[in-house]
Amino acid sequence: MFECQDRTYVLATPNPNPGYCTYWTHLDLTILKHFAFDVLGLAVPDAVT
Repeated sequence: MFECQDRTYVLATPNPNPGYCTYWTHLDLTILKHFAFDVLGLAVPDAVT
């Protein structure tokens, strides 16, 4: 997970296609963290911003 210069947060996850990633983005970090946990089963630590 990382933050872009425009304050958009990005979560990169493996893609079923070898060598590719899927990028999930949102302007609200809390919403993206909840999405990662609820949909993908990924717990994102609070220290990641």
